[in-house]
Amino acid sequence: MFKTESIKRIYIFGAISIAVLSGCKSKYEKLKESGDNLQKYEKAVEYFNKGRELVKNKKSGSFTYFQRAHDLYESLLVPYRGTAKAEDVSYGMAYSTYFLGADLMDARFQFKTLADEFPGGKYAEEARFMAAKCLYEESPSAYSLDQASTYKALEAIQLFVELYPQSKKVTECNRMIDALRNKLESKSFQNAKLYLTIGEYKSAVIAFRNSLRDFPDTPYREEIEFLIVKSNYLYAKNSIEQRQEERYNITVDSYNSFAETFPESRYLKEAKQYYTASVKQLEIITKAQQSTENKQVNNQ
Repeated sequence: MFKTESIKRIYIFGAISIAVLSGCKSKYEKLKESGDNLQKYEKAVEYFNKGRELVKNKKSGSFTYFQRAHDLYESLLVPYRGTAKAEDVSYGMAYSTYFLGADLMDARFQFKTLADEFPGGKYAEEARFMAAKCLYEESPSAYSLDQASTYKALEAIQLFVELYPQSKKVTECNRMIDALRNKLESKSFQNAKLYLTIGEYKSAVIAFRNSLRDFPDTPYREEIEFLIVKSNYLYAKNSIEQRQEERYNITVDSYNSFAETFPESRYLKEAKQYYTASVKQLEIITKAQQSTENKQVNNQ
């Protein structure tokens, strides 16, 4: 008897709790569960605009507005497909995802989809720019990390500039391109230096030359030209005797090119040491060759 009464009380308490919790649902939660798409759309726009205003004024609290706008826009993607509001819903959805900041690649996909589905729409240019910007922001800040996304961002931004050469966003695009290229320049330069550090001198020379080819205006040019001299010298020094003459001559040539291009370089003194050492070794090699030739003549 006592057990039965206890179970009844539990059921009654549970029912009351559910009723209370249901009654405590916010207007937003009730709206989410409703079928009133027009009201959902109007509220999504309201939430989105509030969030964007907070971002514009650099104030906190935008996350909740964007999250609510995102959820409402998401619920309208299917019902509003093919309608006059479809483009606006996709626009709000993409930007809400972007401002939430949790998944830039998802935001990028949504902006790209918006541009692809409405190529002549009012948001096409802006959507393509934002898709490229998402890739830019996804690019790692440290040049030492994998730069696959940096190359993708660079390609996307350059494509945007080609498609919209008169866009007001071109200036910002050029700024992003410069930042991305600077990152790639730094990585290329550091990778080449790594070959030199670990004693892969031939690979270092190739990597340094590739860096100059890919980034002819690099601020590292002077140092790279010097390190080519150093790498060539060390490559010659550590080569077998049969290849040393050729490689010391290459060192001399690379020094002459460096000295002519950078006559006031802070690296000139050290570079000249490699040059002098190379010339000395070439003299030794020449004497050894002459001695061998003389012995051969005498033996005849």
